[in-house]
Amino acid sequence: MSLLALSSFLLLCPTHHSRPLALQSPQRPASVYNVSLLVLGRVVDDAEPADEQVGWGLEFDAYDPRNIFGFEIGVSRTSDETSVSGADFEATVEEIYLGARKTWGAPGQLHPFVSAGLSFVEAEAELSGAGSDDDSSFGLYGRGGPYWTFVEHFNLGADLKAPVGTDIEFGDANYIQVGLILAYSI
Repeated sequence: MSLLALSSFLLLCPTHHSRPLALQSPQRPASVYNVSLLVLGRVVDDAEPADEQVGWGLEFDAYDPRNIFGFEIGVSRTSDETSVSGADFEATVEEIYLGARKTWGAPGQLHPFVSAGLSFVEAEAELSGAGSDDDSSFGLYGRGGPYWTFVEHFNLGADLKAPVGTDIEFGDANYIQVGLILAYSI
């Protein structure tokens, strides 16, 4: 009799296990937020002889695996200094960008991504003793790469980025960039 009472109690009590597994909602993956530090190398158009620049970037991206796209927003700065006919020449490129981003992969795995968006670039060229010149422009960019998630929250990856369509007073500030991504997922 006690076995019958116990089984009746378990069947009638509302618990999270009371519905068959086939009827339970699948667990949905949570949104992912990444804060990234980028170590950058760029080859910049129209910046010779200081066209091979190095620098840094800071980026925030967010996505929900159930949605088609997420987004990214970031800032970066690179520069190169060289000597030209005994004078120091420095070229600097600073950028603010915002774009749509698609990231694939389950937590703890390889995460390939692609993104595209709008970029605002400011470029400066300075020659010691002769002064400097600067200008800014909007452009479009495309970007892609993979990153791996380690120890649940830490990411390590690489990317390739190319803005196009910039038009500044002394040429353009288009470039090809290779970056190392060091990130933390919230």
